[in-house]
Amino acid sequence: MKIQKFGTAVASALLFASVVLTACGQKAPNESSAGGKDASGAALYSHLSKPVTIVFQSAYNETTAESVEQTMFKRIREKFPNVNPVYIQRGKGSTIQDLIVAGNVPDILWGNLSTVNEMVVNTGLSYDLSPLVKQFNLDLGIFPQAALDAIKNTNEKGELLGLPKNNLKPSVLFYNKDIFDKFGVPYPRTG
Repeated sequence: MKIQKFGTAVASALLFASVVLTACGQKAPNESSAGGKDASGAALYSHLSKPVTIVFQSAYNETTAESVEQTMFKRIREKFPNVNPVYIQRGKGSTIQDLIVAGNVPDILWGNLSTVNEMVVNTGLSYDLSPLVKQFNLDLGIFPQAALDAIKNTNEKGELLGLPKNNLKPSVLFYNKDIFDKFGVPYPRTG
């Protein structure tokens, strides 16, 4: 039962962060989405009145507290003054595994699809967010469908283990055709 409550707490925090982080990047956060729901997430969490601390950690060693403060925490505090976001920088002695052993598990983890197994599945922190999405009437249409599908493809059950932090940005590969020609190697193919 304790694990289920922990999982619900982590999932709630992920849902909260995903809505906030997505809203942080929007130009007009109070505009309604196609479904008539407040895209900023404020309506979802208007019942929060007590101060709350939410602990974040990134899968990226190079993510610093200063960069997180400027890119996310400042905006979170503006939208939700009662939320105190705290960042634990990943490094020696503060990996997700270290934090779990110490009993200091972050509420919100972010990384890329290749870190889902390391940070969430293999640590026992995975939780399908689908019931919470339904409970809070979150309009998943605010996220790119390809990003949601990619998250579901990280696990065998096709569970929604997280939500996209940003809109998908196209990845581009630049290469020098002359090098490929010189060695008689075919050019990279789409996909």
